[in-house]
Amino acid sequence: MILLFILLISIHQAGLYVIFDKINFKFGKLTVFLTLLIANIFFFPKLFYPDIELNSSHCGLLFFAIKFWFWIVGLGAAIVIHVTYWLHYKKNKE
Repeated sequence: MILLFILLISIHQAGLYVIFDKINFKFGKLTVFLTLLIANIFFFPKLFYPDIELNSSHCGLLFFAIKFWFWIVGLGAAIVIHVTYWLHYKKNKE
């Protein structure tokens, strides 16, 4: 489920890049990229936390695994898409 969510966010990121290029929005790609970086670190992992009672004996490794997926895979995907699009745009501009 997390991987599908990251894939959908990545598709939206690439789509927004194309839209911002068509309307010539100057800092649109950078805004989307920075927003995704912040969301992958702070906001998106909290959407997938399970409901656990406060006094239960569950450890925090599940929470760490969810954060790990978003920090490593989510941030990695955002960076790869940003750099790939930037290189593609730079090559086509010349």
